[in-house]
Amino acid sequence: MQTSFAGGGLMTAGASPDPAGSGSEFPADFSADLSVDPASGFLAPVSRGSSSGSGAAVAAMALTRLGDSCFQPQAAPGEYLDCSALVQWCYERLGASVPRTAADQAKYCQEHFLTIPRSQLQCGDLIFWSFEKNGRFQNISHTGIYAGDGKIIDASYSRSQVVYRDLYDPEKIVMCGRIPVKQ
Repeated sequence: MQTSFAGGGLMTAGASPDPAGSGSEFPADFSADLSVDPASGFLAPVSRGSSSGSGAAVAAMALTRLGDSCFQPQAAPGEYLDCSALVQWCYERLGASVPRTAADQAKYCQEHFLTIPRSQLQCGDLIFWSFEKNGRFQNISHTGIYAGDGKIIDASYSRSQVVYRDLYDPEKIVMCGRIPVKQ
């Protein structure tokens, strides 16, 4: 049995998806957080608890970019990605305009009363990290999209691609935000 994967590839039931064919490793439980959307036939994040449908749409959009190259100096939402270009690309496709950089996205969340406590994270919410002083808003240098169940989707600099992985460096998280989108 084969299942469509969000990037257009195919996945055999029980196999770990690798949309880019790059040999990248995904957690063994990767597919446990995804289900096949009957309308589209694509994998989508499983909405658990009170996660909103619009948040699931943001995460599903980000999943379509898994394996895409990221390269910060040439980042643009439709081409090479960096963390904030991925976020901007997802939200634009869902009818919301967000600033270009991670620091400006966090500032936007704060200025528009869209920040949330980490304890209230839902699928599709944004997470912002500060790894060092950089002179930007709250020294923010990275963002990712929460995918639920302790997982994120982000443009990984160390892996040079968009990845789905466990939430990391919780002590470096400085803010979380929820930007509404049209459905």
